[in-house]
Amino acid sequence: MSEYELKGIIKWFMVESPLFLALLAGFIWALATWAKHPQASLMAALAAGLWLAKLLIFFVLYRFMPRWFSRSSDFESYETIYTILQFFSAIADGCLFLLLMAAAMMGHKAPRRAEPDARGPAGDDFQSFQR
Repeated sequence: MSEYELKGIIKWFMVESPLFLALLAGFIWALATWAKHPQASLMAALAAGLWLAKLLIFFVLYRFMPRWFSRSSDFESYETIYTILQFFSAIADGCLFLLLMAAAMMGHKAPRRAEPDARGPAGDDFQSFQR
Protein backbone atom coordinates (compact mmCIF):
# COMPACT_ATOMS: atom_id res chain seq x y z
CA MET A 1 0.00 0.00 0.00
CA SER A 2 1.44 3.29 -1.04
CA GLU A 3 1.50 6.49 0.96
CA TYR A 4 -1.11 7.97 -1.39
CA GLU A 5 -3.53 5.09 -0.69
CA LEU A 6 -2.99 5.36 3.06
CA LYS A 7 -3.75 9.10 2.93
CA GLY A 8 -6.93 8.31 1.00
CA ILE A 9 -8.07 5.81 3.64
CA ILE A 10 -7.36 8.25 6.47
CA LYS A 11 -9.14 11.04 4.60
CA TRP A 12 -12.20 8.83 4.04
CA PHE A 13 -12.32 7.85 7.69
CA MET A 14 -12.03 11.48 8.81
CA VAL A 15 -14.90 12.51 6.53
CA GLU A 16 -17.13 9.56 7.46
CA SER A 17 -16.22 9.41 11.16
CA PRO A 18 -19.22 11.45 12.45
CA LEU A 19 -21.68 9.10 10.72
CA PHE A 20 -19.60 6.07 11.67
CA LEU A 21 -19.55 7.10 15.35
CA ALA A 22 -23.27 7.96 15.39
CA LEU A 23 -24.17 4.57 13.92
CA LEU A 24 -21.87 2.81 16.34
CA ALA A 25 -23.45 4.68 19.27
CA GLY A 26 -26.93 3.84 17.93
CA PHE A 27 -25.98 0.17 17.68
CA ILE A 28 -24.68 0.16 21.26
CA TRP A 29 -27.75 2.05 22.49
CA ALA A 30 -30.05 -0.46 20.79
CA LEU A 31 -28.22 -3.31 22.51
CA ALA A 32 -28.38 -1.49 25.86
CA THR A 33 -32.17 -1.01 25.65
CA TRP A 34 -32.85 -4.53 24.39
CA ALA A 35 -34.56 -5.62 27.64
CA LYS A 36 -37.12 -2.77 27.53
CA HIS A 37 -37.96 -2.86 23.83
CA PRO A 38 -36.69 -6.06 22.21
CA GLN A 39 -38.38 -5.68 18.81
CA ALA A 40 -37.52 -2.01 18.35
CA SER A 41 -33.97 -2.62 19.59
CA LEU A 42 -33.55 -5.50 17.16
CA MET A 43 -34.65 -3.36 14.23
CA ALA A 44 -32.50 -0.41 15.32
CA ALA A 45 -29.43 -2.61 15.88
CA LEU A 46 -30.02 -4.30 12.54
CA ALA A 47 -30.34 -0.96 10.74
CA ALA A 48 -27.26 0.54 12.43
CA GLY A 49 -25.19 -2.61 11.89
CA LEU A 50 -26.16 -2.91 8.24
CA TRP A 51 -25.48 0.80 7.70
CA LEU A 52 -22.01 0.39 9.21
CA ALA A 53 -21.39 -2.60 6.94
CA LYS A 54 -22.70 -0.59 3.96
CA LEU A 55 -20.22 2.21 4.73
CA LEU A 56 -17.32 -0.22 4.72
CA ILE A 57 -18.49 -2.16 1.65
CA PHE A 58 -19.00 0.97 -0.43
CA PHE A 59 -15.67 2.35 0.75
CA VAL A 60 -13.96 -0.73 -0.64
CA LEU A 61 -15.98 -0.50 -3.84
CA TYR A 62 -15.24 3.20 -4.36
CA ARG A 63 -11.59 2.69 -3.54
CA PHE A 64 -10.80 -0.42 -5.53
CA MET A 65 -13.38 -0.55 -8.33
CA PRO A 66 -11.27 1.61 -10.67
CA ARG A 67 -8.41 -0.88 -10.35
CA TRP A 68 -10.70 -3.75 -11.23
CA PHE A 69 -11.82 -1.94 -14.35
CA SER A 70 -8.48 -0.34 -15.19
CA ARG A 71 -8.44 -1.93 -18.65
CA SER A 72 -10.85 0.73 -19.86
CA SER A 73 -9.12 3.88 -18.73
CA ASP A 74 -11.33 6.51 -20.29
CA PHE A 75 -13.07 9.03 -18.03
CA GLU A 76 -16.60 8.15 -19.12
CA SER A 77 -16.30 4.54 -17.97
CA TYR A 78 -15.06 5.66 -14.54
CA GLU A 79 -17.88 8.20 -14.33
CA THR A 80 -20.41 5.51 -15.23
CA ILE A 81 -19.05 3.16 -12.58
CA TYR A 82 -19.18 5.83 -9.88
CA THR A 83 -22.68 6.90 -10.93
CA ILE A 84 -23.93 3.32 -10.64
CA LEU A 85 -22.24 2.94 -7.25
CA GLN A 86 -23.80 6.19 -6.01
CA PHE A 87 -27.22 5.02 -7.19
CA PHE A 88 -26.99 1.74 -5.27
CA SER A 89 -25.54 3.55 -2.26
CA ALA A 90 -28.53 5.91 -2.25
CA ILE A 91 -30.95 2.97 -2.49
CA ALA A 92 -29.20 1.25 0.42
CA ASP A 93 -29.26 4.47 2.49
CA GLY A 94 -32.97 4.92 1.82
CA CYS A 95 -33.84 1.35 2.79
CA LEU A 96 -31.74 1.49 5.95
CA PHE A 97 -33.24 4.84 6.90
CA LEU A 98 -36.74 3.38 6.51
CA LEU A 99 -35.74 0.44 8.70
CA LEU A 100 -34.42 2.86 11.32
CA MET A 101 -37.63 4.91 11.18
CA ALA A 102 -39.71 1.74 11.53
CA ALA A 103 -37.70 0.87 14.64
CA ALA A 104 -38.30 4.35 16.06
CA MET A 105 -42.05 4.11 15.47
CA MET A 106 -42.43 0.54 16.67
CA GLY A 107 -44.62 0.25 19.74
CA HIS A 108 -46.18 3.68 19.41
CA LYS A 109 -49.92 3.62 19.82
CA ALA A 110 -52.28 5.77 17.82
CA PRO A 111 -53.57 8.73 19.83
CA ARG A 112 -56.98 8.16 21.36
CA ARG A 113 -59.75 10.31 20.03
CA ALA A 114 -61.60 12.46 22.50
CA GLU A 115 -65.16 11.39 23.14
CA PRO A 116 -67.73 13.93 21.97
CA ASP A 117 -68.95 16.00 24.86
CA ALA A 118 -72.25 17.85 25.02
CA ARG A 119 -70.67 20.65 27.01
CA GLY A 120 -68.79 23.56 25.52
CA PRO A 121 -65.29 24.75 26.30
CA ALA A 122 -66.34 26.46 29.52
CA GLY A 123 -68.45 23.52 30.64
CA ASP A 124 -71.71 25.19 29.54
CA ASP A 125 -74.44 23.01 28.24
CA PHE A 126 -74.95 23.73 24.53
CA GLN A 127 -78.53 22.57 24.68
CA SER A 128 -79.48 25.43 27.00
CA PHE A 129 -78.24 27.95 24.41
CA GLN A 130 -80.25 26.39 21.63
CA ARG A 131 -83.61 27.34 23.18
